[in-house]
Amino acid sequence: MKKILNRYPQVWIELLLAVAVTLAHRTVTAFVLTYVITFALVTAYRIVSEVPSVQRTVAFLRRYQIYLGVLLIFVVGAVLGQMNRPYRPGTDTQYNPFMTSENQTNVLRQVSINGILAVGMTLVILTAGIDLSVGSVLALAAVASADLLRYYQWPVLPVLLVTLLIGAALGLGNGLLVTKCRLQPFIATLAMMSIARGMARTWGIWHGGGGQLVGLSADETVGGVLRHHENVRHFFWLAANLGGGLKFQSVIFIVCIIVGIFILRKTRFGRYIYAVGGNEEAARLSGINTKSVLNSVYIIGGVLSALAGLVYAADFQSCDPNAGIGFELDAIAAVVIGGTSLMGGVGTMVGTLLGALIMGYIVNIMTLKGLNADLQLILKGVIIVVAVMLQRTKD
Repeated sequence: MKKILNRYPQVWIELLLAVAVTLAHRTVTAFVLTYVITFALVTAYRIVSEVPSVQRTVAFLRRYQIYLGVLLIFVVGAVLGQMNRPYRPGTDTQYNPFMTSENQTNVLRQVSINGILAVGMTLVILTAGIDLSVGSVLALAAVASADLLRYYQWPVLPVLLVTLLIGAALGLGNGLLVTKCRLQPFIATLAMMSIARGMARTWGIWHGGGGQLVGLSADETVGGVLRHHENVRHFFWLAANLGGGLKFQSVIFIVCIIVGIFILRKTRFGRYIYAVGGNEEAARLSGINTKSVLNSVYIIGGVLSALAGLVYAADFQSCDPNAGIGFELDAIAAVVIGGTSLMGGVGTMVGTLLGALIMGYIVNIMTLKGLNADLQLILKGVIIVVAVMLQRTKD
């Protein structure tokens, strides 16, 4: 029996379905009927899959599945948007809310923060690592930038530099824990996630924020006197509206993607990243400084996490020590859906962009249709599982 199952793995499918139906109906007839139907379908698939034209079609779909995935989600959104179309305010004209330019730019705005995190996460995962600290680093960066702007009245440029340096330092900490202390990336970044979150909450306590949301305003009244903070006003340019609903944070995200594509395709460092992720020991023996590569990708991940924190503070005009909880999972989801292998060495930055857009469109469609956040979480988990399974079929 074991030899049969190893030679014909589709038998597992037939048996599992048959057993499932039998447990549900508890009849021999249900077992036999399910097994026969499943056997016929699997056999038909095996026969059809041997046809050259079918093989070429399947190979095409597997090769371009991420592009087709974005197209499919977009078409689904357009079709659902046509159903029960609302009326434009003050008119008798119906419109498709999904297809409006405002909605499309809104999707790009919504995915920008997660997308910036996903760019750094892509580099880390390509080295067969993981970074669970990105959400906490984002929160620390948001708190630090808001505090320096509001209470210390620092100009915008020093605030940006110091905040990015904080992200780089925490990223370097992750890298050293992995390369020097020889900790698994999961454990190292899990520890850094806790450290960064604690630092964010501690920093917030200094000026009465604690674990609470603290507003960041360019104009505030203190002691009955209206004060104008030009540094804060300039800081808000990170999320400024450029017209047509397009925000500057979306431009930042696209620039990060372009730089990431350039690094991976055109630089020696990019080739080293793929080499380390494919086989770290072989890369080391070939003369690559693997520790330097690993430290670098974690530093980049920390800097991009801090950049996402700056954008977050500017977009929401507040700092929140509890911000970014679960953001690491969204970033990992975008990377994995984009086709980057969790085993390292395989993946592209374009795939990460498309993966982030898929997640953004799905959330947008569900929001437009009034579905709650719990269903969004369930669907997100299902999508991650399907994406990983599709990756395995390509190997």
